[in-house]
Amino acid sequence: MTNEKSSSERPPFWRRRFLIIPAFQLRLIFWNILISLFIFAIVLFQIARAMNELTQMGTSAGFPSDHPYFTFVRELSGNFYVYVSVAFIVGIALSWLITLFVSHRFAGPIYRLRKFFDGIAKGEAVSEIRFRKNDYLADFAPIINDALKRVSK
Repeated sequence: MTNEKSSSERPPFWRRRFLIIPAFQLRLIFWNILISLFIFAIVLFQIARAMNELTQMGTSAGFPSDHPYFTFVRELSGNFYVYVSVAFIVGIALSWLITLFVSHRFAGPIYRLRKFFDGIAKGEAVSEIRFRKNDYLADFAPIINDALKRVSK
């Protein structure tokens, strides 16, 4: 029921199913992206404030509106927005992938536990539960197995 395939029998990377519990994993990814968007908005707001302060400094210094200083500030502002936006897009992509892989390491054991206890509830023969070597929560398998042995005696 819960026998795991050896690591040599794992499917190729592109054939693996990374959304094991889609509702859980997609919710994690959603919140991760939402938090990142919030941080991005704060960064853009702070850049806008800084550029506004630079513009006010030029105005306070008495520079005319066509002064090269203002051209410099506009170009600097545009460059900041482009660079920060590119960094944000790359960061979101990396964050999404990392969240997917990390959530996969949580979702796998949760899925196996659900299947394991569903089998017990249906009266199937109880065998030891095992998790993949790199899964989070892998240290629960021996605890669950020991508890079930004690309860079954």
